[in-house]
Amino acid sequence: MRKLNTTLWACLFLPLLLSAQVDEATAPYFQQDVDHRIEVALHDARHELHGTITTTYQNNSPDSLELLWIHLWPNAYRDGTTALAQQQFREGNLFMFWAMQRELGGIDSLDFRIDGAPVPLSFNEAHQDIARIDLPEPLAPGASLTYTTPFRVRIPSGKISRLGHIGESYQLTQWYPKPAVYDRDGWHPMPYLNQGEFYSEYGSFDVSITVPANYVVGSTGDLDPSEADNARELDFLDSLALATARRVDGSAFDAEAFDTDEAMEFPASSSRTKTLRYRQSNVHDFAWFADKRWWVLKGEVELPYSGRSVTSWAMFTPAAADLWRASLAYIEDATYYYSKWNGEYPYNHVTAVDGTISAGGGMEYPNVTVIGNSGSALGLETVIVHEVGHNWFYGILGSNERTNAWMDEGINSFNETRYFVEKYGDKIGLTGFEDRATPLMERFDLVGKSYESRNVLAYFLSARMAVDQPMQCHSNDFSPINYGAVVYTKTAAAFDYLRNSLGTERFDRGMQAYFDAWKFKHPTPGDLRASLEGSAGEDLGWFFDGLVPTTGQTDYAISSVRNGDDATAVTVRNKGEIEGPWSLHGQREDGDWEVLGWYPGVAAGEQTEVDMPAYQAYRIDHDGVMLDNNPHNNMLRTRGLLKAVEPLQLGAITRLDDGNRTQLGWLPASGWNEQDGFMVGAALHNTVLPLRDFEWMAMPMYALGSKQVNGMARVSWKRNAWRFEGTGRSFSDAARSDIYEIRYVRHELKAIRDFNRNPADRNRAKLELGAIDLRSLWGHAPEVNDPGFAPLQTEYRRALRASYSLDRANVRTQQSLQLRLTWSGQGVNEAPYYDTFASQGIFPSLLSRGSVWEANWEGEHEVSRSGANWSWRCYAGASHGDQNMYALRTMGLSGTSDLLRDHLTFSREFDTFAGRIFAQEQGGLALQGGTAYSNHSVRSLLTVKVARSLFAGMDVYGGAVFSSGQEGVVTGLEWDAGVLKLQVPLVTYIPAGDVWYTPATSGSPAVTVVFNLEKLSPYQALRGGTFLP
Repeated sequence: MRKLNTTLWACLFLPLLLSAQVDEATAPYFQQDVDHRIEVALHDARHELHGTITTTYQNNSPDSLELLWIHLWPNAYRDGTTALAQQQFREGNLFMFWAMQRELGGIDSLDFRIDGAPVPLSFNEAHQDIARIDLPEPLAPGASLTYTTPFRVRIPSGKISRLGHIGESYQLTQWYPKPAVYDRDGWHPMPYLNQGEFYSEYGSFDVSITVPANYVVGSTGDLDPSEADNARELDFLDSLALATARRVDGSAFDAEAFDTDEAMEFPASSSRTKTLRYRQSNVHDFAWFADKRWWVLKGEVELPYSGRSVTSWAMFTPAAADLWRASLAYIEDATYYYSKWNGEYPYNHVTAVDGTISAGGGMEYPNVTVIGNSGSALGLETVIVHEVGHNWFYGILGSNERTNAWMDEGINSFNETRYFVEKYGDKIGLTGFEDRATPLMERFDLVGKSYESRNVLAYFLSARMAVDQPMQCHSNDFSPINYGAVVYTKTAAAFDYLRNSLGTERFDRGMQAYFDAWKFKHPTPGDLRASLEGSAGEDLGWFFDGLVPTTGQTDYAISSVRNGDDATAVTVRNKGEIEGPWSLHGQREDGDWEVLGWYPGVAAGEQTEVDMPAYQAYRIDHDGVMLDNNPHNNMLRTRGLLKAVEPLQLGAITRLDDGNRTQLGWLPASGWNEQDGFMVGAALHNTVLPLRDFEWMAMPMYALGSKQVNGMARVSWKRNAWRFEGTGRSFSDAARSDIYEIRYVRHELKAIRDFNRNPADRNRAKLELGAIDLRSLWGHAPEVNDPGFAPLQTEYRRALRASYSLDRANVRTQQSLQLRLTWSGQGVNEAPYYDTFASQGIFPSLLSRGSVWEANWEGEHEVSRSGANWSWRCYAGASHGDQNMYALRTMGLSGTSDLLRDHLTFSREFDTFAGRIFAQEQGGLALQGGTAYSNHSVRSLLTVKVARSLFAGMDVYGGAVFSSGQEGVVTGLEWDAGVLKLQVPLVTYIPAGDVWYTPATSGSPAVTVVFNLEKLSPYQALRGGTFLP
C-alpha cells in the first residue's frame, strides 16, 4: 500500500481537524477589536513610505495574552528566501531570485512601544515577514493596550505581486504592521503569499496620507469634508470626473483628440503636498492607490432594499479610457446584485482603479479594488464584478482565506457567474456575447452553450485528468491550475448545483441569513453550513461532507425504464461517490423537455426507483448543473432499439463534451516516408474536451507509393491514477535485396501508473509496463516473379518492457531520471501469413533473445535572469544475450536501428538522408569520422554531455563516449527546437587511433538530425499533462 503524500493527507483530513477543534472549543465565539491611527507620506523620488502607526488592541478572548504576533508583510519582498519568493519559484517565476536590490522591498525603522516604553520585537525564524511583540505584562480578557511604531517601507517593483510600483503608479497594499488574528483556534501568524490570501482582525482605520498634490488617490475609507485638504480633494475629484465624462461621452472614445503616448507619461510631481484623511470602520484592511495620470468617473447606485445611495468611482489611465467608458455601470450593477442576493453593501463608496497588479487580473480590498489588464469590455466587466464582489466574500464576511479559499474566491465566483446570467440572460453564453460569436465558434459548436457551463468544463479539465484536489485545502497546497479549476470554478459550479437543488428562494434566504449572522466576523465552513441548513430545513451533508472536502465525483445513471399501465418506473443508480440530490426531466411528444423535479440523493452504488408519467425519454441533469462526470449515461428512451444512444454528432477536429450527443471527431491525415511515399487518409476518434476516461482513435491512410492501406489505431482507458492503452500501426519497412517488400505490423499493450501526483508538487513519478508484438510480413516486390529460392515468411519480435521516470524541479534546476528494461526475442514463421498474437503464445519458438537496460539522467540549471542555463545528459546502457534484439547506439535510434519499431520515422533505409534522421536519442553524441558521423551499435555504453546555452535555442556542448565499440570526446554546437534537434560536432578526438577530426580536416561538418514525431501528437500532449504544472 502506497504511503500518501503528507499534503494530500492534510487536504483530506483538514476539515475533520478543524471541525474537531470547533467541537472541543468551550468558549463562545469571540473576535478581537483592532483600531489603527496611521500617518504616512509617499516619497515618490525614492519610492518609499514613511509613517507612524498607533494601534489599539482590545482582547475580547477568554485568554490572557503574553504576546502579539505582527504581520510585517512588506518584508515578503525582501529577498529570495521569503515564502512569497519560494511560492513563485515553485511556479517557475524567478523574478525575485534575479531581482536587483532596487526592485525588492521591505519594512524597517520599527520601534514598537507600549505606554512610551520600548518592547522587544523578534522575527519568526522561518518567515521574516512575521514578528512577535512580547508584552511587558499579560493582556487580560477584556483589557486593551496601545502600541506605536514608526516605519519605513521600501516599495518594491510592481512586477512581483500586489504591493509595488511601476514608475510612479503606486499600489499600496499590505503595507503597514498589523496584528495576526487570534481566535478560538489560537494565533494565525502567516507569511504573505500570492496564492492564498488574507485573514485579519476587524476594527477601524483613521489614516492620513500625504502625497504630492497632483496625485489622484483611490483608497479604503471616506474623506471627511470637514478637513481642509479633504474638501479640496473632493472638489478636485469632481472636476476630474466632469472633464473625464466629457472626454469619453459618445459611442467610442476619440483617441485622436489628444496624444495618448504623451498622456501616459508621468508628469513631474508637484512641489506642493496634500494630506488626505480617510476613516472607515468595520473593515479588516486598508489599501490605497495613487497615480498622477488617472482620469476619473463618478456615479452612484441605489441599493435594492434600503434605497440608500452609494457613490461609485472609476479611476483609470488615458490609454484605457475607451475600455473603461462603461466601468461605472459594471461597478454599480455588481453592487446592486450582490446586495440583492446576499445583503446590502454597508459602506458609502465603492471604487475600482486601473492598476499595475502582477498577481492575477485584479485584487480586492475594502471599498476599493485594483484591476489589471483586461483586454476587452467583457473581460473588464468580469474582473470588476468579481473584485467588487469580494467586498462581501472577504470584506464583510471575513473567512480565513488561507485555509478556506473556497469560501471567498469560490462563492464569489458563483455570484459573479450568476450576475452575468441574470443581467444578460440568453444574450451571453460560453464564449461571451452570442451576437459576437465568430464563424469559427459556430463551426465548433461553442455557440448556444450556457454561460455557467464554463465553470463545469473548467473543473473537469482537471478532474478528468485525475489531478484535481478537494475544495477544502490550504491555499498553498493547491497547484496553480487547481487554484483556478477547483477553488474558483468547481466551487462556483457546486454552489449552482446547491442553489438549483434547494430552489433559488430557499438558497437566497440561507445566504442572507449567513450574511446577517456573520457580517464583520470570521465565519467558518461550519457557520456557513448552519445558516444554509437552518434556512433550507434539511441536512446538506452531501455538500459539506462530500463535494467540499473530497475529490469525489457525481455520476447518476438511468438503469432502466419500465412502462406500466398507470405510470413509468424509472430506475436510477448512483455510480459516483457523491450522494447529492438529482434532477429528472421528461421529453414530451413535441421533443421539448420539462423538469419533473429534484429527488433525494442515493447512496453510492445503490439505486432507487421513481414512478413517473409517460414520456418519450427521461434524462438526469438535463440542465448540466450537477457536475455529473459522465453525462452519457443520463438518458434513456422508453421505446426503440437503441434507447440509451444519443444522436450522432460528426465534427471536424474535436468538440466540447456534450452529454446529449454521441460525438465522433474527424480530421484529415497525411504522411510520408520513403517506403510508402505520400499517404492520405483521415483520423476518426471520440476525443473531446474535457477528456473522457475511455477514448479511441483510428487513422487509416492510403499510400500512393506502395499502393497499400497503412495507418494507426489507439484505445485507452483511464481509471484513477492508472491508464491502460492499446496501440497498433502498420507501414512499409525496408526492402530486402530488391526481392522482398516488407511490411510491419506492431501492437503494444501498456499500463501506466502515476505516483506521488499531488498536483501542487512539481515532482512527478511514473511507471510504465508494456508488451510489444511486432510482425514483419514479407512479400515479393511487384517486379519479381517468385524465383523459387526466395520463400516468403513472417518474422516476429516479442518484447516486454518496464520503465520508471522521475521528474524533479526546484528553484532553478529541473532534472529527470529514466530507467528502462527491455526484454525481447525474435523468431521466424515460414508461412506467408500473419498469425495472431495468441496463436503461438507469448514467446513462440524464439530463435534469439536478449535484454537491454538503460538509464538516462538529464537536466538544466538556470544561471542568469535572461534564462541562460547549463544543461547535462548522462546515458548508460548495457545489453545481454543477442545484441541484435534491441540496439544500443552512441547517438540514437534511426529507421534501421529502431528494431522494435518504437518510433515513426521518415525511412527504414540507412543509405539515405531520411534514413539517417534519428527518432530518439540514446547516447546522444555523434563522433565525427571523416565527413560523416559514427553511430556505432555497442554492447555497453556510457555518454556524458554538458552544454551551455547561447541564444535562440543554440547551445555549445562537450561530451565523452565510453563504449564497448568506440571511445571519444567531442565538442560542438547544438540547436534544439523541441521536436527538431541539430547537432554539429566541431572537434572530435578518438583515442584509439589518436585521431582528431574537425570540419577543416574533414572537408565539412557532420550534421546529425533528431526529429521526434511523437512530440507532435496532440494525444500525448494532453494525456502527458504538458499543459498542467
